[in-house]
Amino acid sequence: MHRVYFRRFLFVTASLTALGGAASAHAADAGSQAGQPADAVRQGEARQTTDIIVTATKRAGGELVQDVPVAITAFDADALEQKQFQTLQDLNFAAPNTQIAPHGLVSGKITVSIRGYGVANAIPSLEQTVGLFVDGIYNPMSLGALSDNFDLEAVEILRGPQGVLFGKNVSGGAIVMRTTTPGNELRIDAKAQVETGLNYTGSLSVSGPIVEDLLSVKLAGYYNYDEGWFDNAVPDAPTLHGSERIFRAAARFTPGDLDIVAKYEHGDTDLDGDPPYQNSLIVPQGTFHVESDGAGLTFQNWDQLAIEANWDVGFGDGTITNIAGWRWLEFRNSSNVDGRREFFFRSATSLKQRQFSNELRYAGTFGDFELTTGLYYFSQFFSYTSDRDTGDGTAYTRNAIGGGTQKQDSYGAFIATDWHLTDQVTLNLGLRYTHDDKEFDLATQTPDKCIPDSIWTQLECNFDYVDVPYSTSAFIPKIGVQWEPDSDTQLYAFWTKGLRSGGHSVRLAAGFPPVPFEDEITYALEGGIKTDLDDGRVRVNVSVFRNVTKDGQRESLFNTDGPAGNISIIRNIADYTIQGVELETVVRPARGLTLSGFVGLMESHYDNVQADLNRDGVIDETDKRIEIPLVPPFSWSASATYESDIGTHLVGLVSASYGYKDRQGYNDTGVGFLNAHETFDAHASLTYDDRTTLSVYAKNLFNHWNNNAFTALGASAGGPGATIFSPSKGRVLGASIRYKM
Repeated sequence: MHRVYFRRFLFVTASLTALGGAASAHAADAGSQAGQPADAVRQGEARQTTDIIVTATKRAGGELVQDVPVAITAFDADALEQKQFQTLQDLNFAAPNTQIAPHGLVSGKITVSIRGYGVANAIPSLEQTVGLFVDGIYNPMSLGALSDNFDLEAVEILRGPQGVLFGKNVSGGAIVMRTTTPGNELRIDAKAQVETGLNYTGSLSVSGPIVEDLLSVKLAGYYNYDEGWFDNAVPDAPTLHGSERIFRAAARFTPGDLDIVAKYEHGDTDLDGDPPYQNSLIVPQGTFHVESDGAGLTFQNWDQLAIEANWDVGFGDGTITNIAGWRWLEFRNSSNVDGRREFFFRSATSLKQRQFSNELRYAGTFGDFELTTGLYYFSQFFSYTSDRDTGDGTAYTRNAIGGGTQKQDSYGAFIATDWHLTDQVTLNLGLRYTHDDKEFDLATQTPDKCIPDSIWTQLECNFDYVDVPYSTSAFIPKIGVQWEPDSDTQLYAFWTKGLRSGGHSVRLAAGFPPVPFEDEITYALEGGIKTDLDDGRVRVNVSVFRNVTKDGQRESLFNTDGPAGNISIIRNIADYTIQGVELETVVRPARGLTLSGFVGLMESHYDNVQADLNRDGVIDETDKRIEIPLVPPFSWSASATYESDIGTHLVGLVSASYGYKDRQGYNDTGVGFLNAHETFDAHASLTYDDRTTLSVYAKNLFNHWNNNAFTALGASAGGPGATIFSPSKGRVLGASIRYKM
């Protein structure tokens, strides 16, 4: 590891450790001075707020987050509220070595990277490295994933390969989100919010019993309208603005030992204007001004139905679970990517997707063995179109349009067992078999290959290649061990394999026939310690990992001045290693006060390169020295929250947090970088009678310029030497009122 980053890690780690030790001592003194038994303080609200139930191991009823032998950061509803969680990008600084941000160049696309494994491309046939699961349903699409979120019960961020239980395409990790489930109590959750932009949000969720102990239901609705935050230098041209609507309905049926929950969600997003593109020849880097004609649009519409059934059986005192899920997505986007008011480069994208999945599993206990096993099936079909228009500044003069379809069927079978060798030592064993069948129809991106208007309705193309197959099968093993010397400490280590499925690119460039990219394999070794000190007032979690990836899939070749503008060719280009250290700590030095933070350190390098990454005509050591994209060497965050009673029925809360990530590479050519990211957030609230909460908050209070994307444009697309940046919003101030019952 580079010395400067190692010194940074030691400094911040030592600071947080010293803070924990000092805070722990102060807490003990404070408890004694107050004349209260230490146990009375230790058993208060401090411990309760950290013992979050997670579903990472797919055990019936879940497990405590500290009992799970994997690096995981979890947030319950209260923690999400303190972070003013509205979209997944609000968790960008929530966990070590984790990045969650909008793509920047395509509205509605999310870029998630965990431990350096992320996808910055918007081609849907390039599988993700971090799996997104909502109510047990896998969402394979990066397009259309950055929707607003509300009515959440918990969010779990799992770092490192999770292939045994979650399947392929989780080499970096998984994000698991759970919406609320109706129960026997009447619950009302209403919220109204406004923030600078202006940006308005309102939501309402009502749930409760229809027949007590038998049938309960939920109805929830969400509306957001964003007027746009960025300043546009073009008169009367708006920046990205528009609305989003989400509706949810759920029903829970509990006859006897059977528990059935059905959850339906419908959402749609309708945005006008271009994302905040900044052309380097026109707009100075570090400002929040844009130049755009405002003619862009983004539309997405989705429906999801998840039905989960749990049946408690006497066999092994276990539970049989079945989760069936359907999802339909329609996505359209058009924008002037050149970051200029003139007409040089326009890109339009269309995606229609439908999927079905079913997981049947059993979880039970047999003496010293805890067993989880099951079968999984997933199928999807999508059609994708990419339309690129280039012009002379006054009008578009040529275009390249192409795309493709993908049919997919995936099958899996898995088994995982925890064998308790002694009261303190447990052996973790797991194995998954997975099989993929894919079939593609492909249309090369050339003029008149597809009917332009059909990208908004039903794709009509003269396909160059029809029924192009791709199949793969693999075993995903895991072997690990846990040692629990006491009830508050565990040490764990494991070795596992991550699989990212191959296929064909549905954005096929002219002159490049469909050559498949093969599976990407990652071998991961991880060890860690999780411990609670001073009866839960100090929590320290440390993990160390080393991931070795073979046949890494990358968007390796770029042509910046062809008729299609920028193009990318997906290939298996390299073998590489990413390794690092992570520290998370939570300290409660006094009643109501919580201090927390994390440190992440990563080192990465290519072991073998199979492509001319820097396009100098040769494959040599220069290519191997290029930075691997989306791997910030150093990141850290620190936060403080204080909550206290103010009078009989009033509770006050204040919090502040700071996050930092180093500069990092963005593409494989070695010429694109994301700047060092910083943010400082603050939040204050008053809660009356545990029901009504008034909050004010600031995001990115010091107005740091944080870039989400970097793209080099050809001379005809944006000007000689032009590059495109896409920053996040700067300072955002907001207020909300919430009522819960």
